[in-house]
Amino acid sequence: MSDADTPFAHLTGLATGHGPVSPHRPDIAAALWWESEPNGKLDRLIAYLRDDELLLAARNAWLRGVWGIMAVTTRRVIMVSVPTETREGYAYELPVEAALEMTDGGTDDGYRIFYLHDYEATTKLFFTNALVGESLYDRLYWCVSRTMLDDRGGSLERADDRGVTDDFARFRKLKDAFDTGALDDDALRNATLRLFLGPEGHPPPRTV
Repeated sequence: MSDADTPFAHLTGLATGHGPVSPHRPDIAAALWWESEPNGKLDRLIAYLRDDELLLAARNAWLRGVWGIMAVTTRRVIMVSVPTETREGYAYELPVEAALEMTDGGTDDGYRIFYLHDYEATTKLFFTNALVGESLYDRLYWCVSRTMLDDRGGSLERADDRGVTDDFARFRKLKDAFDTGALDDDALRNATLRLFLGPEGHPPPRTV
């Protein structure tokens, strides 16, 4: 996860399309509705948002010894906090393309732990309860999955299962025909043998 330089550095040379960033933009207003009242952390988050991304979720998270805001957009994971008397504020971002997943780490002193995994590191986060962490997890999972599909032109390559999936689908049709009475016991048995043993009645040759 890298430090975000300045709130407006991200805007250079990027496509727009979701409207100017403001607390009143529908996606931002919906995400921030879950926070009880405006605060400095939310203001700082809004300063780092871009107009080429949608804000999907923004919740309180404990990172580096201070409560901040963890946000998931359609392009990035963002974490921001404001300075306190004992801690400096921070602003981190992680492109969705570099994220892997979030995993549940159980509880610690009443708080829920989640781990954010990317290609280079694992970040430990604390939330007030599991629901908060899961709401961010759901959005990140959707973004990572969507990115994977986009990278493959909208479809995933079919795994080489050596025809097992097709064979099972044909067997299900035979079983359905048997259940409806279209096939009797002998017909089902013979059809199943032909399906799995071949016309010669022998198992197919081993390939591994």
